[in-house]
Amino acid sequence: TFAAALKIVGKRRELFWDFVRDLVASGEEYRARLGYVLMLYYYLDEPSYFEKICRVMERYPTEQHFVEYAKAWLLSYAWRSYPQQTNKFLVRSGLSDETKLVAVRKILAFRDIAPSEKQAVFGLRDVLQKRERMLRAQRRAEERAEGGGRPRKPKTPGVRQLEYERIRALVESTRQEQP
Repeated sequence: TFAAALKIVGKRRELFWDFVRDLVASGEEYRARLGYVLMLYYYLDEPSYFEKICRVMERYPTEQHFVEYAKAWLLSYAWRSYPQQTNKFLVRSGLSDETKLVAVRKILAFRDIAPSEKQAVFGLRDVLQKRERMLRAQRRAEERAEGGGRPRKPKTPGVRQLEYERIRALVESTRQEQP
């Protein structure tokens, strides 16, 4: 990838940190994504940068799809080096639940994570999924209260119901024919 080819960033981390942070701060989807991928490739292996990376993620929230996936990818690899710190960040951060769930899925895809660590990740996943379901239900209830929301499809009768109605109509018609 383009980010992997920028080896000079890895050799001169301190010099390029402001540039990488500015990419994220730009708000432009592909520039911000590049910034997070550069953090993944060249800054994640240095413990002193982990907290800086977390602060950048929280400082520049976004809803852009590719940026959110880059954050999730970065967090999944951060888990390998800093599992406790990453777990704390995932729990307390203001990142979207969607981003957190993608990060958790990517963490669970790693084959070399200890079973005890995977259990912690499963617990986090369950909490996030439960919260997402509750928020979704709350949103739907609010939309219904406002009179909006998705219109309900009229129920179409099933085969048994149609057969029952057909038989009932035949019985009724035979009753009417009888004197």
